[in-house]
Amino acid sequence: MFALKHQLFDFLRIFGVRDRLRCPNCFKIGTWKPHGGWLDSEDECPVRRWLCKWCGYYQSAQRFDWCEVGDTCWEFAKWPETVWPVTRRRTPENLLIEHQIDPWRG
Repeated sequence: MFALKHQLFDFLRIFGVRDRLRCPNCFKIGTWKPHGGWLDSEDECPVRRWLCKWCGYYQSAQRFDWCEVGDTCWEFAKWPETVWPVTRRRTPENLLIEHQIDPWRG
């Protein structure tokens, strides 16, 4: 069921509606992206997964986790949430919090 649901949402890319999906963690619109489906033929990872491009929330059929921005791509957070607080992950949301920048003011 996970693969079918994932692929249906991945097909929304064709109609330009995929950028309107809402993250279940931070509730931001347009940040929740499916990866690893039939339309991601260039993707090297065979696992179908979802990743929020704002808060770093990661979900696949096997696990829930947190990701951060790495050198060239998103990667799993190096420390567990209990050791490394949410505000220390390298995500767009956390960088704005850390530097006390209002995203609407630049």
